[in-house]
Amino acid sequence: MRYLFLVIMSFLYAADNDAPLNRTRDREIDVHHIKIDVSVDIEAGSVYGHVVHTFSPLSSSLVSFELDADDMNIRRVRIKIRISNLITLVVSCISGWISPLDGTIR
Repeated sequence: MRYLFLVIMSFLYAADNDAPLNRTRDREIDVHHIKIDVSVDIEAGSVYGHVVHTFSPLSSSLVSFELDADDMNIRRVRIKIRISNLITLVVSCISGWISPLDGTIR
């Protein structure tokens, strides 16, 4: 009887409905390609360059989205709409990030 109680309690513990602590957030875009062009200055301890993201929105009502990165300063963002619903986002940056990039499509 004691073993049956332990088995039932282990199933109840495994059936926890709480979401994981580091759940992946829902995506607003489908990334097709990322082109990275950077220059590294080892003496100065910095990286400079630009990144081109090609993506399409997962919803026709997409207004904004976020791209996560770490330790960068964004200097310029250009949005070019190409064929169909593919969108190209060009990000020019230097090391030393301020906050997540928020791209707004109008």
